[in-house]
Amino acid sequence: MKNHLTEPQLNEYLDDELDAPGRAAVNSHLATCADCRGALAELQAVASTLAALPEEPLTRDLTASVLAKLPQPRVRLGWKLALAAQAGIGIGLSILVIANCLPLVNLPGLAAALSVSLPAIELPSFYPSSFIFHPSSFSIIFLAASALLLWGVGNAVLLRGRIRVQK
Repeated sequence: MKNHLTEPQLNEYLDDELDAPGRAAVNSHLATCADCRGALAELQAVASTLAALPEEPLTRDLTASVLAKLPQPRVRLGWKLALAAQAGIGIGLSILVIANCLPLVNLPGLAAALSVSLPAIELPSFYPSSFIFHPSSFSIIFLAASALLLWGVGNAVLLRGRIRVQK
């Protein structure tokens, strides 16, 4: 039993879309196979019949009606909101971690200069000593894991809402 050429192969042969080795392979097969030569002759007859038909211009423009029937891409605001929330939480967590890990800055020179300049005003303490927080490694890991989880959820929402382009 012979392997026959497929209709797409014959159409590519008729349209001169085959490369040189492919065209040579089809030519050698057509030289030995009467069935494929007959199928090629039928396709050539159909192509010549279609080419002989007069080209009729359209009586109206169909562009608007076709475009109206196409589904409109939906852009959802959900992923933008999730991304903004993710960025805000990430920035907030970063500020907390950095503020708690850095040593407190005490400006005694500025406080002394202001107290001399303004003796009647009592200056409040900017950094209460009871609020000093030294984060443990567990809390830093927990914050990093939370940020990673938020990042993953945000990206999942972002990728789910994107518009897919069909080729």
